[in-house]
Amino acid sequence: MGAIDILCTDKTGTLTQDQVVLEYHLNVNGEDDNRVLRHAYLNSYFQTGYKNLMDLAIIRKTEEAEEEDPRLVDLSEHYVKVDEIPFDFSRRRLSTVVQDTAGKTQMVTKGAVEEMLSICSFAECDGGVQPLTGNVRQRILQTVDSLNDKGFRVLVIAQKSSPSPVGAFGVKDECDMVLIGYLAFLDPPKESTADAIRALKRHGVTTKILTGDNDKVTRTICKQVGLKVRTVNYFNVGRNDL
Repeated sequence: MGAIDILCTDKTGTLTQDQVVLEYHLNVNGEDDNRVLRHAYLNSYFQTGYKNLMDLAIIRKTEEAEEEDPRLVDLSEHYVKVDEIPFDFSRRRLSTVVQDTAGKTQMVTKGAVEEMLSICSFAECDGGVQPLTGNVRQRILQTVDSLNDKGFRVLVIAQKSSPSPVGAFGVKDECDMVLIGYLAFLDPPKESTADAIRALKRHGVTTKILTGDNDKVTRTICKQVGLKVRTVNYFNVGRNDL
């Protein structure tokens, strides 16, 4: 360590606490909406792959909200999983198909903003389901940008009724979906991070951040820990490059 000039470090879990919290579950109008939370839970709880920190934050938030909203109580008992499309790094989204006790089947998908917008044709806003016009899309992106500027990582949640049956269900069903809202997560900096960065600077070490997270979120975290952001470089790294 005594001979280095530049320290390259990850952000999540190094600068930050790696304790993700779901701060907001908002509808397209920007209002807290437990219906968005319910759909997020159905996606995160019933997927059978690795549950990441955001999945766990969604499940934890739903369990905390059960006391105030009976519609969130025992969701795992009122629905059964029918099918799923696991997350992958090209689609950057995950879909589950669930069925309620009345026999209604729906697909619930959550994922990165641009990738979700590419599969949505409609949005729930202003009291009903509207076509995802350019104006609505711009409104969505403005809300996401505002949340990113405050340090939140944002996922989009969407749903679709009556997808293909079991055995025929697949990626092709991820189309013409209804965007219903946003999930805003916060992973605050560690209390020790700012002091550590100042100590490195005193010893002539420049700190660089390597992250796969949103650039606006990264800028905000850097500002909070005293790192000046002069330039941001982008690299496309495929899975075969790792």
